[in-house]
Amino acid sequence: MRFEYGYFTHRGHVRQHNEDCLYVPNEGESRHAGLSIVADGMGGYNAGDVASRTAVQYVQEHFDAGEADKLSDNEAVSAYLVDLIEGANRRIFEMAAKDSGLAGMGTTLTFAWIHGPDAYIAHVGDSRCYLIRDTHISQITKDHSLVQQLVDAGQIKESDMYDHPQKNIITRAVGTDKDVAPDIFKISVKPGDVLLLCTDGFINHVNIKDYASSFDGTRSLTRLAGDLGQKALDGGGKDNITLVLARVLPDEGRVD
Repeated sequence: MRFEYGYFTHRGHVRQHNEDCLYVPNEGESRHAGLSIVADGMGGYNAGDVASRTAVQYVQEHFDAGEADKLSDNEAVSAYLVDLIEGANRRIFEMAAKDSGLAGMGTTLTFAWIHGPDAYIAHVGDSRCYLIRDTHISQITKDHSLVQQLVDAGQIKESDMYDHPQKNIITRAVGTDKDVAPDIFKISVKPGDVLLLCTDGFINHVNIKDYASSFDGTRSLTRLAGDLGQKALDGGGKDNITLVLARVLPDEGRVD
């Protein structure tokens, strides 16, 4: 399979540091083919940056598309992805235990692996993954956050999530506890589909469904990611802003 990527990351207008981290593979990088990652760190001075970077690096170090391709079924692939998040969790938790300056650090972690007609999404925290198909946008992940729990309980409306005073409280993170419980999603994809991975600094300022027409294929993902990131900055940019776009391209020589 072939892929096109675009990404944007910025510290925003308020924060002194960018504690987000992302990854997309270089062209021709077969070991990480189809992989994309975002992470949003939290903690004391610079600790959030350490946590997000460590999580992304761990997945990079241990993910191998060739190995994953050999797995026999969906359950085995899901277990493989869970192992990656659990390994990242252990590394961050142990680092924090050894260094008081990193105590309490953690990170969201959302990554996707596109493999043939399927995409697997591994998720912890309140970063998100969306699927865009023919300018129709579907949210794949569900936030591990206090405001999501309030929505689920019917105590607030979904539209109130983004201005709620407790919107930054997440209920699951990588590295804050000895154990972690990730969500794994499997969806079908086809050529032309785009996956959007993003941190809450983007979500809080951009209702992505308002920009569905932007995914009509007329712009490169590099340009589109830049345009959407700028929308978040123009909308306030109160937090770090990160997004990754990954498009499935038709195989060369294929006629759809």
